[in-house]
Amino acid sequence: MLPSDNGRNFFGISSPNMKGDIIYKAAVEESFKGEAEKLGCETFIIKNIIEKLNKK
Repeated sequence: MLPSDNGRNFFGISSPNMKGDIIYKAAVEESFKGEAEKLGCETFIIKNIIEKLNKK
């Protein structure tokens, strides 16, 4: 689905729902603003993680 993985940050995210089931999501950083919408993908923001990873 993605044209390139060069320079992108990838994430695996899990959290429980209201019934206690674990929901898993795979996420990747957009390479340009609006990329997810163009590809028909769900979007959400992961605050502060990108900055922390880039400081390592």
